[in-house]
Amino acid sequence: MPTKRKSRIPWIVVIISLIFFWPIGLYLFYRKVSGSRSDTLGKGRILTVVSCILIFIGFIFFSLLIDYGANYLTPTLLFGGGGILMFLSARNMRRASRRYKQYIALVINQNKTNLDHIASALGHRYEVVKKDIEKMINMGYFSGAYINVKSGELVMPQKEVALTQAQASNAPAVVVKTCNSCLANNKVSHQTIECEYCGSPI
Repeated sequence: MPTKRKSRIPWIVVIISLIFFWPIGLYLFYRKVSGSRSDTLGKGRILTVVSCILIFIGFIFFSLLIDYGANYLTPTLLFGGGGILMFLSARNMRRASRRYKQYIALVINQNKTNLDHIASALGHRYEVVKKDIEKMINMGYFSGAYINVKSGELVMPQKEVALTQAQASNAPAVVVKTCNSCLANNKVSHQTIECEYCGSPI
């Protein structure tokens, strides 16, 4: 059964790599940010901001390249090219964000788990839906879930609530609240601090 994917790269390593080992640092930064559920649903804001900064720096080096020659070619390519790659990655992340929110709306809020039905409802190909949901499982959106390949069903963990036990233990009242980030309906109490599906604060 797939488990939640977590980025194990410490931020200090990413920052040092960005300063001293530029191409490697840029790749580590992308891996760190792209593994974040909340940033994926946040439409890649971090990647977009960084890409604009890099493109601006690349433009400065390009101006120096025109005025002073080939000595500025390498930084122009590194910063400008890195910025363009980050911008394209952010665009792909925004597209993924829209699809992920659609999946969450159907699976969590409407209890639709058949991949064929999900694909039909959204107008996506089955292969795209299957690949997206597998990635979401690995990123931790649907904790404990897995895809039954034979039936084409997304199998969600059963969350049984024993009402009498909750009342006996004086458990806090539970209400349904919609996450502002992923739009999933969460059953929350005053102890709940983040969305169960995307990790964003509630």
